Amino acid sequence: GDVLVNTGDLMALWSNGLYPSTLHRVQTRLDQPARYSLAFFVDPDSLTRVSPLPSCVSTARPAIATAVVAGEHIQARIEASQRR
Repeated sequence: GDVLVNTGDLMALWSNGLYPSTLHRVQTRLDQPARYSLAFFVDPDSLTRVSPLPSCVSTARPAIATAVVAGEHIQARIEASQRR
C-alpha cells in the first residue's frame, strides 16, 4: 500500500540539492513477505540543458554544479554502471 518516489541526479541538479538524488538499491530479506517493484523513469528531452533553477540558488546556497546536457549525462551514468 505504499508508494516510494526516488529522485535522480537531474532533479538534484535542477533543485540545487534541495531534492537529493536517491541511491538505487532493492533488497529483499527472506523473513519479509514478497515485495513488488515497478520502475517508471521520466527524463527530459535528450538535448535539454539542465542547470540549477534560479529560485533554488542564493548567496546562502550557491550552485552545486554546472549545467549538463540531459542525454549526455544519462548516457554517461549508464556507461559508468556497466563498467562495474
